[in-house]
Amino acid sequence: MSIFTATQYDAIQQWINENQGLINPDALMKWMDENTKKKKVKAAKKEEDPNRVKKPVPASWMYRSEKRDEIIQEHFDGEKVKGSEIAKKAQELWNELSDEEKRPYEEKRQVLWDEYQKYKESNPTTKVEKKKENFTFNKEVDCELPEGWTGPFEDKYLHKYVTDLGKKVGLGLFATLSEAIEAANEHGDCKGITLCKFGYTLRAGGVPKKTPPTYPAISWVKP
Repeated sequence: MSIFTATQYDAIQQWINENQGLINPDALMKWMDENTKKKKVKAAKKEEDPNRVKKPVPASWMYRSEKRDEIIQEHFDGEKVKGSEIAKKAQELWNELSDEEKRPYEEKRQVLWDEYQKYKESNPTTKVEKKKENFTFNKEVDCELPEGWTGPFEDKYLHKYVTDLGKKVGLGLFATLSEAIEAANEHGDCKGITLCKFGYTLRAGGVPKKTPPTYPAISWVKP
């Protein structure tokens, strides 16, 4: 198996043909480095709003930032330590401060927070929200059963939604029994209708089955 890609192999063959009798390993490797390496293309950086107001860090973080050098000197003998160790010690010291000692940092944070909220109000983020379908159904039976239909079967359900319809409103899910019957009569794979918590649904199974206590349902069977 070749260690080269098809593009690299073709390029090498072309180079060899053009340099018959002049080939040496060093020259070949140099040429390969210059001509067959893929160049990485850096993704363009997203431009940031120069006036953007960032969400302020907690007051305890402000304390840590201000006291960082002092904490290193007093608690780590001035030695270089991990940031996580400094953060842990700073949090311990913060927890030991009185409310009066914490107040300057909390007040500073509140000022920054107010500025951040004003910025957010004047620069709302555009979000694409998934539109929710407002669907309600009538539990009351609004029609007589067509000839050949049987039911209602109280506390019974029909197994499996019609595969290609599922619970799509207007296709496999309806607000009234009359609408569901009309759709069921036009669909060959539908064996009946079950009224459940979703509405009137078209079902593929034609044998009513007992529902669990937590799943009330009523069913009608298509001839």
